[in-house]
This record gives sequence, structure tokens and C-alpha cells, in this order.
Amino acid sequence: MLFALGLGGSLLAGFGMGAAKRRSAVHMVTFAAAMSVALYIITDIEFPRQGLIREAYFDRFLEQVLSSMN
Repeated sequence: MLFALGLGGSLLAGFGMGAAKRRSAVHMVTFAAAMSVALYIITDIEFPRQGLIREAYFDRFLEQVLSSMN
């Protein structure tokens, strides 16, 4: 993801160098979308039981380890 964001930023910067000195709507929307995706993935990794990536079976593993310790 970091590589893709770097590549996309380089691509947008390269296209922006040849353009006029006005703000491009494509650049602003692309930047906002890239930041939204990055923040969503970070939040999804932070809370693994609530997002798109789920760790539902990890609790069973912890319960088995706890029962083997007793």
C-alpha cells in the first residue's frame, strides 16, 4: 500500500508539473480517496474484530491456550 501511494503521488506530481497553475479536481479527488483508503486500512488493522478483516477464531485459540495452562 505504501508503494502504491508513493507511485500514485509521483504520477500526480508529474502530471501536475506540466499543467497550468490552477488546482486540478482530479488531483484533489485522487488525494482524498488515497487518504481515505489509507485511514480505513489503518483503522481496520487497529480493530481486527470489527472491520473487513476479522479475527473471529483467534479467541478460540486463546481459550485453548488458557485451558492448557490450567
